[in-house]
Amino acid sequence: MNSFRMLLAALVLIATAALCAGQDTAAPVVLKYVPQNTVGGIFLQPRRFLQSDHLQTLIKAGDGSQFFDERMATAERELGLDLRTVEEFAVFIDRVKGDTPVDEAPQRDTRQLLNNLKQFGLSMHNMHDVYNSFPADDGADTPDKGNLSWRVWMLPFLEEAALFNEFHLNEPWDSEHNKTLIKKMPAIFKTPGVKDADKTSLHLFTGKGSPFHDHNAPGIRDILDGTSNTLMCVLAGPDKAEIWTKPGGLDFDPANPIAAVGDVKESLLAAMMDGSVHEIPLDTDPTTLANLIQHQDGNPVDFNRGGRRDFGRDFSKWPAFFVRTTTPIDQEKLLATAFPKTDDQKSQTIAGLKAREFRGMWVVFPDERTMLAAPEALLKRSLEKRATPTLEADAVAAIRQNDAYVFGEFELVKELIGRNLRQLPMAGIAENLVSAEFAADFSSDKRPFNEATVVTANAITAQQISALLQGGIQMANAQMLAASTQPDSQLSPELAQSLSTLFNSVKVEARDTNVHYVVPKPEKMSDFLTVFGPGVKLAVEQSRRAERMNNLKQIGLAFHNYHDVYGHFPFPDRGPAADPDQKQGLSWRVHILPFVDQVGLYQQFRLDEPWDSDHNKTLIDKMPGVYETAGVDKKGHTAVHVFAGENTPFDGDNPPEIRNFLDGTSNTILAIEAGPDTAVPWTKPGGLELDPKNPKKSLGKLGEQFLVLMADGSVRFVSSTIDDETLSHLIQPDDGHAIGDF
Repeated sequence: MNSFRMLLAALVLIATAALCAGQDTAAPVVLKYVPQNTVGGIFLQPRRFLQSDHLQTLIKAGDGSQFFDERMATAERELGLDLRTVEEFAVFIDRVKGDTPVDEAPQRDTRQLLNNLKQFGLSMHNMHDVYNSFPADDGADTPDKGNLSWRVWMLPFLEEAALFNEFHLNEPWDSEHNKTLIKKMPAIFKTPGVKDADKTSLHLFTGKGSPFHDHNAPGIRDILDGTSNTLMCVLAGPDKAEIWTKPGGLDFDPANPIAAVGDVKESLLAAMMDGSVHEIPLDTDPTTLANLIQHQDGNPVDFNRGGRRDFGRDFSKWPAFFVRTTTPIDQEKLLATAFPKTDDQKSQTIAGLKAREFRGMWVVFPDERTMLAAPEALLKRSLEKRATPTLEADAVAAIRQNDAYVFGEFELVKELIGRNLRQLPMAGIAENLVSAEFAADFSSDKRPFNEATVVTANAITAQQISALLQGGIQMANAQMLAASTQPDSQLSPELAQSLSTLFNSVKVEARDTNVHYVVPKPEKMSDFLTVFGPGVKLAVEQSRRAERMNNLKQIGLAFHNYHDVYGHFPFPDRGPAADPDQKQGLSWRVHILPFVDQVGLYQQFRLDEPWDSDHNKTLIDKMPGVYETAGVDKKGHTAVHVFAGENTPFDGDNPPEIRNFLDGTSNTILAIEAGPDTAVPWTKPGGLELDPKNPKKSLGKLGEQFLVLMADGSVRFVSSTIDDETLSHLIQPDDGHAIGDF
């Protein structure tokens, strides 16, 4: 385990699940709604934690106040609630509900998987730029086609050129040499549920009627139904996993196309031929899905929808969700943001309250500060009037006194896992688990960081669990101390010693059939947290760096999708060249909105008016997050620019085309994240001017590095000390100086 991961693990250890500070006073409101025979629940108090002195000390020590505020704003946009106003949040399920097996809880990181699919989409388009076609399932359209999977041919466009160069392209995937590379599968190809490290469930459709049928290497020109209406690749179920270097794809039956993807538990994650990504409901009409797979059947499907996408999940088998806030809830905003949009929404009265249905999940607002959502039967049981809480006194006290409290009966887990239980690591121990409870507290000084009790079927199992926990803690402590002595360690000796003291204070004890685990707080919490300052600052920087790169990658993909549709990149100051009604006056950032999932915002603009017209000015504050840049605090302003003017990609009356980049798309800067002092309203047209002798003049105040988007869609950090001549050549697309590595 490297030192950075060790640091993150330690941060998790001290703040595990603690969403919440305050006084142990009034009984939590959620207790009014927890039904009899509840067998599992998660109870959090976000506002306590987010306003706690300890959290503020940690944030201050790591200089993370702005980062914290940004994350709160993002959460509010995505959830429809300010987490700092949420007093209570809970999820619970009762025995009656538990008697009917529910869907497995999502195990995948959907956002990361969608980002991976975007990377695949961009890589495929970059391949198209090089080979004038997408790859077939068995490689690019070259003399070496037929030997290796399309995934291998994507490697140079996924920053894996070194691995690509190790392959013998003129040999089959299972040749003696190429077989030795199977074990080197890049992490981006890892897919949920696939246990083999050399297999992936990322596939193309290769059945009859699909773009990749019969080892075809299609071009954009061949996608007659439209690139936004045709599937490129999907994440199939783990039962469809194959060795990643092996050619092939998914056959499909037009009458039942969903069967081709195998055992997919949630929605189908897919990339379209234009590089956009979607979550496709598993209950999508078979004809519609077949139309999406086929690229020239004459039935284009517009798969974009307004509002939150309906992911096709059947919420009728889910647990109950409870939210209690300090201020009145904006009900319509919450419903529109947090719940999937449906065309056939139902409503009814339950326990005297108006209830609205979202794919089997019914939502009520018992008062202006409370929301309860659950399947109909569970909702009715939750709304039954009861004189006293249904939970035991110890559980009630734990919910009130801790930042987080979790409990559950393992019998329910066994029902959910079923026959797969024996496939789990240490299945014998798992079968003898009865129940567990876990409490976490980050806010107070007196209560432990966290404590847990596991109830087992016998004393032998309790002793086994106790030994495993103690051994794991000792190993983690030893690894951390060893990591702190490495020359490039990110763990200071002071931090390592503080963490070691924390590890050594952990108490694990087996009592008959129970195992008890406690992580106490240090006596001087403020001193302890201050030591974490550098680590928190590093974690914030790492997160910001990854986010900035991802935003610019999305912009790069949008540029290429725009090019696919219009045959050129956007003008810096107006829309497509083929549209005579488009007038100068709105930035390229506005015109690529449909390609960064912002069709609704794009449609609000008056394209025949300038950026600062009375109407268009009202949209400046609605700048999408993809244009946000570090150090720019003014709302609606961005430091993401293109270069416009003489000797730049955007240098005249004609918009740039890929064929104009004679130095190569991988050698030319398409856009840049300049200094914050260059920020302008994001809707304002124009770009940065180039002075070939002093190209940094227009970049403003830069830090040690700045971020650039190359014309091939790749993103990289560039040292601010780069010499002027090299930078000037990188900005000019056809000056005869292809820089290559820099």
